[in-house]
Amino acid sequence: MELLNRKNTGLLVVDVQEKLMQVMGRKERVIDNIIKLLQLSKLFTLPIIITEQYPKWLGSTLPDIIEHLPSYEPITKLHFNCCDVETFNKCLNSEGLRNIIVTGVESH
Repeated sequence: MELLNRKNTGLLVVDVQEKLMQVMGRKERVIDNIIKLLQLSKLFTLPIIITEQYPKWLGSTLPDIIEHLPSYEPITKLHFNCCDVETFNKCLNSEGLRNIIVTGVESH
């Protein structure tokens, strides 16, 4: 049985923003691991979804992450739960995503 496949799997990078990362323990390790996942997503041509929690206050996604993205079109949110954001759910549905690899800040 195949658990993940390219047709319905994507990567979700949650809130890897300037102010949030300033207080993150092992910040460089976290960033390196996210970059590895972004590289794998590119290798397997998986869609990538980026979210930003209230970027006006918390800043944008870190430049180190942005430079590894095929495009930078973050979903801005005011809810901690991505599933409470209509734009996020529309993105999942339009891409046909049923499996999501989750990484980032507050990604639990």
